[in-house]
Amino acid sequence: MKYNWKQFDRDTTKLVKKIKKDKFKPKTIIALARGGLILGVKLSHKLNCPLMIVSCKTYSEAKKSLDTVLLNTSYTVPLQSPVLICDEMVDSGKTLKVIVDHFKSLSINIRTATLLYKPHSIIKPDYYIEEVNNNCWVNFCWEI
Repeated sequence: MKYNWKQFDRDTTKLVKKIKKDKFKPKTIIALARGGLILGVKLSHKLNCPLMIVSCKTYSEAKKSLDTVLLNTSYTVPLQSPVLICDEMVDSGKTLKVIVDHFKSLSINIRTATLLYKPHSIIKPDYYIEEVNNNCWVNFCWEI
């Protein structure tokens, strides 16, 4: 599936409408690097909210049954609750769950937003635009 800039503009507008309709007013937006950065910047502007960047990668090794997760929280702005965590898509959900659990452990009020969501994910975002097939590979316009 190819995801273009026109879809991105349309979908971010829809996402903002969903968030506002829900009366959720984040004080910090956390974008997951790298995929969530473009969405994070756009939401930061549209919701007039500071942007924080968090890096989290999930690695699987064939010999291990559990995944290893590397989390880098470089606070680029002061963290204020409530927080909107965003990524372009939730696939397995492992990375998003690690981030959500981390910030919940800090007693932060959290909601999540993605453009796309795969139903086999272990976590469902609070806000998303489209559910896509579990086997669907998405080529986002900002990827090389």
